[in-house]
Amino acid sequence: MKKMTPMQRQYYELKNENPGTILLFRLGDFYEMFDDDAIEASRILSITLTARNKGLENEMKMCGMPHHSSESYINKLTKAGKKVAICEQTSDPNLPGIVERKVVRIITPGTVLSESVLDEKSSNYLVALYEEKGKFGLSFSDISTGEFYSTQIDSFEEVKAEILRLNPAELLLPKEFSLQEECINLVQNVSFWFVPQNAQKALQDFFKVPHLKVFYIENEKEVVAAAAMLLDYIIDTQKGSTHQITGIKRYSISDSMPVDFHTLRNLEVFHTLHEGKHQGSLISVIDKTLTAAGGRKLKHWLIRPLRDIESIQKRLEEVTQFTHDHNLRDRLRAALKDTRDLERLIGRVSSGRAHPKDLVAIRETLKTLPEIRSLVAQFKK
Repeated sequence: MKKMTPMQRQYYELKNENPGTILLFRLGDFYEMFDDDAIEASRILSITLTARNKGLENEMKMCGMPHHSSESYINKLTKAGKKVAICEQTSDPNLPGIVERKVVRIITPGTVLSESVLDEKSSNYLVALYEEKGKFGLSFSDISTGEFYSTQIDSFEEVKAEILRLNPAELLLPKEFSLQEECINLVQNVSFWFVPQNAQKALQDFFKVPHLKVFYIENEKEVVAAAAMLLDYIIDTQKGSTHQITGIKRYSISDSMPVDFHTLRNLEVFHTLHEGKHQGSLISVIDKTLTAAGGRKLKHWLIRPLRDIESIQKRLEEVTQFTHDHNLRDRLRAALKDTRDLERLIGRVSSGRAHPKDLVAIRETLKTLPEIRSLVAQFKK
């Protein structure tokens, strides 16, 4: 057994605690990667592979990146489907002895918060799926906005259609799942997790509710399991920074008209059929939204067309109002131009990832809300 330095022992302990990740180990002003992580990262990032303690018994393959410019490198790793564990120094490096370090968060394709990775007009969904006796619980979340939805589905064909509609960045499955192969073929990034031993209590404790009746899922064991698995994974990767998730919204796939993936593709709703481009698709023609949240809402409406007559009529009446009153509509659009993506800004604040510029953007957006509320109220008169 090769002799290791205290730093090497610390590294391997943290690596063993975070299997399946590329560990970014903070050393001063750099994040360093070692051994197999370094070999893999150097290939993906096209950076030089070197070695620490070169020529000695405890030589380690090594590559690294400056801390101040690490975001672009991390983004490349997550786009390649990798999970990245961020290990920071948590004690004063000027004190005697080895610097204390711990993993402060794990970034996966479905838990990205970086503005430079996220499409502002698209949701970044993490989906969890659980099955028992032919019934499925499906939960999904976009942690950048705090969305958290759950549903029960009675057949795997409907599950496949729902997953393809959601187009998740990452799919979460139980470690023992009978339909693994079929699911792996649906989504590029698949991860495996476990359902908490007492799923119901885990949800009640997190949301601080006495009963799951408040979410309308109390009698759906599969839904409870999927929601608890999803929440536990988010808590683990975010290391507890989950204040943006405040509740579970129960929905039913029967509430909207079923539009499967092949229909969306053949009708070129989001991308052209042959080249897969945004330009030339239906949404590129009709998306006149001025805000990121508005763009995401429009996509949601296209994926889930209304089927309830009263809801359809109500939406048409609202559209008619906006169409006929040009002056009021133009004033409202002018006010919306001055807003920023409040959903994701608040998400970054809640998760402890906000920068000063984010707080400024929230302040400036909040200033516009009284005018927007006043204009919207005039439409409803």
